[in-house]
Amino acid sequence: MKITLKSLEESDTAKIKPFTVSCERCKVRKMCLPASLNNEEVKQLDGIIERKHLLHRNEFLFKEGSKLDSLYVVRTGVLKVCKTAFADKVQITGFFFPGQLLGLDGIGNGVHPSSAIALETSAICQIPYTRLESLSARIPNLLLRMYRSLSREIIEDQQLITLLGKNTARERVAALLIQLINHNVNQRLSDRHIRLPMKRVDIANHLGLTEETVSRTFSHLEKLKILNVTKREIVILDAHALLKGWQSSNAESRPRQGQGL
Repeated sequence: MKITLKSLEESDTAKIKPFTVSCERCKVRKMCLPASLNNEEVKQLDGIIERKHLLHRNEFLFKEGSKLDSLYVVRTGVLKVCKTAFADKVQITGFFFPGQLLGLDGIGNGVHPSSAIALETSAICQIPYTRLESLSARIPNLLLRMYRSLSREIIEDQQLITLLGKNTARERVAALLIQLINHNVNQRLSDRHIRLPMKRVDIANHLGLTEETVSRTFSHLEKLKILNVTKREIVILDAHALLKGWQSSNAESRPRQGQGL
């Protein structure tokens, strides 16, 4: 699986705007549905958006099996998406960050096939699906943007399947950290300082590892001077070594299957 690392020369930690801010003035506009729309089209989209969802940690945005009546965009915060797997075990299938669209996987059957839960206080924009569908018929670029969001979600699902099936623990953790760096860059935040919004147990569940293996992997990357970890704060010391995952010049030879790290 090919993973690329974006870069940002300077960090920009601008303060979060009030939740009532319009699409036109929203700081995640370029990552969201309005990205490819002109000013008039943005105003039309803004007219159907409801900004009433402020979720606290562990609150559900929607639950698996519930009727789909809206799509949602993360404005601030982070959510995890979970699905009930074999033997009633819950699998975390992804994490959603500012600017990302949730609920696309429920369009086919009109039912959410997964649950979305806030990992921290999160502001959510709600878009009634029937009104969005009607507006998309009049604004081709809006429909195209939705298609692109759906395509990106499919690609990320495929990447996760590949990651779980063929990669070592070190590679899986490195891939997640690179994903977090890229999300920071998209929001014009630091590409060297990462705040983990999820607990180790959530990382382990998502990556198909044990919590102990995740902690051991972080410790190993610290010993290689690739990063520093302080609770949920991570400082990237060697981005290129992280990108290579297991190929750092100071790393041991790549372990064989079954050898963990």
